[in-house]
Amino acid sequence: MDMIRLNLFRKLHGISPSQARKEGAPLRAFPRLSFQIQLRGVEDMNCKIQQKETFQLIGKEIRVTIENEENKQKIPAFWEESNSNGFTDQ
Repeated sequence: MDMIRLNLFRKLHGISPSQARKEGAPLRAFPRLSFQIQLRGVEDMNCKIQQKETFQLIGKEIRVTIENEENKQKIPAFWEESNSNGFTDQ
């Protein structure tokens, strides 16, 4: 074991690797890390319901995955095509 790893091991566990090999040697274990993220709005939104005339909605769909960062390639291309062919102007 090189000196860097030896020092890291000793720093983490408080004993050397050769001491850790002895039966009953105490080693430190750490629980798996987990994160919780909570998002909150900064300000209240003032909303109201309004009556509107009838209108039509149209949509365009694309399905992508995150494998091989497919989403990072196909989504910008999707918007580029939609903007250039006039779809978003409808």
